[in-house]
Amino acid sequence: MRRISIKYLVLLSFSSLLLFSFRVPLLGQTLLPSTVQYEPLSFVTLPHSGGELFTPQKGGFNLSYSRWLPSTLDATVLYGRGFYNLSQKFGVSLGYTNALLKPYNIIDDQGVDRGPFTPNEFMVEGGASLLIFERLAATLNLKYINSDLGGPSVAHSFAGDLSLLYGVEKWRLGLKLGNVGTPLDWGVGPNSLPTYLELFSSYLFKIASKHSLLVAGRGVLPFGSLSPLVAGGLEYSFAQNYFFRAGGNYSWGYYNLPPYLSFGIGVKLLGINLDFSYLKGREGSPIYNTLSLGLGYSF
Repeated sequence: MRRISIKYLVLLSFSSLLLFSFRVPLLGQTLLPSTVQYEPLSFVTLPHSGGELFTPQKGGFNLSYSRWLPSTLDATVLYGRGFYNLSQKFGVSLGYTNALLKPYNIIDDQGVDRGPFTPNEFMVEGGASLLIFERLAATLNLKYINSDLGGPSVAHSFAGDLSLLYGVEKWRLGLKLGNVGTPLDWGVGPNSLPTYLELFSSYLFKIASKHSLLVAGRGVLPFGSLSPLVAGGLEYSFAQNYFFRAGGNYSWGYYNLPPYLSFGIGVKLLGINLDFSYLKGREGSPIYNTLSLGLGYSF
């Protein structure tokens, strides 16, 4: 069993929170504001929150399993999210994320081995979307984060996100203020949530009657000392039943993700979607061999 200090574990977990919050395109599709999609490994709402109001779906849910950062955290992450449009102008959503890390032997500041402990983090979130004008939707998402890393105390945080999404025919443009909330404190000092401003956009190209290509991009500007992030993604669709996806992510700074590519495939039949993704980072990168599987249904 591996041995790890509390301070190092806090650093790893806090770094993973930053990664989650900066919208990792784990399926490639997570960059793509087209239809209802899920967000594996995220402590924030979808970057295109409110997008469901622009789709014909009345409701839906998604579940995912991910093996996150296998060379460092090696966490098992389970995610579930559902949404329901109560009318053409108002919709609600509810989500739950649980990240279970591998057991570690915890070492305190005096160098004493406190024995094995299994770190665990979870988040519960709920959101509401309102169509303000014909083509403009606003979403408020509230969340509670609980993080137990085996330190002197369990960390808690209450936070929220506010986003605007403009949609016209095949084009989407959104702006989001994310992670505004209370700091996390494991008993070794408070760690502020990475509040950030995000701009994202997508465009759907109709190539032929059964062929389409969705192109999307996003930029994230964190407040404070963290560095910006840029990402892009493509999704090719055949008959809106079979999907092939690719994405890329680049960021700067110590706490941000190393550069990586994401590849994904998906199938959607009778309202049921199955998805798989793989992250390709440099060998030795914490991203290397990150995998995700997803199952969903919309109606």
